[in-house]
Amino acid sequence: MRYKAVVFDYGGVIANKPNINFDQDVSNILSIEINLYKEAYFIYNGDFNSNIITRTQLWEKVLKKLNRLEKLNELINYIDNLPSYIVNQEVINLINIIKKCGYKTGILTNRSLDSAEKMKKTLRNQEFDTILVSSEIGYSKSDPECYRILSEALKVNMEEIIIIDDVDHNVEIMQKIGIHPLLYIDYKTLKKQLLELLPNLTNFADIQ
Repeated sequence: MRYKAVVFDYGGVIANKPNINFDQDVSNILSIEINLYKEAYFIYNGDFNSNIITRTQLWEKVLKKLNRLEKLNELINYIDNLPSYIVNQEVINLINIIKKCGYKTGILTNRSLDSAEKMKKTLRNQEFDTILVSSEIGYSKSDPECYRILSEALKVNMEEIIIIDDVDHNVEIMQKIGIHPLLYIDYKTLKKQLLELLPNLTNFADIQ
């Protein structure tokens, strides 16, 4: 068996993002090009996800970098009023089938301590071999150390892990260190990709 573990991101994969247009909305609020906003955001996002800085400090640093600090209150108000995540039951069903086929499963997510607690409540009836949260382990998905910790937690080699993530930046890092990443687009595409990588999944007729 080439692959022994399948790991999922939470927001954007297991659970729908509260606003799929978040990056565009933020760039509109700041009146700045989306690529410039994202470039500044990823400079400081790792520190936030590793619990080094608070959410407010993150946005203060990003907006200061972009010369948009006067927009801080408006941006925080927008974020505070976003709807909650909704768990994607199709993905949960797929995870259960993957487990039945003998693969280890896990979650690797960039999330604050408070957000991690909320996430775990939504998954309280779901079993995973490991759940790693950036703020709890001290490393975000932008740091290769994060994947070493994941490999040790699952007791498998990096090249035996498939990770499903919805962020291009994370996928690029995974490729460089030998993990097999899948960029999540939608459930139908994910199912097709996993059936190609994990042939014994085809034995389960209940994959919808």
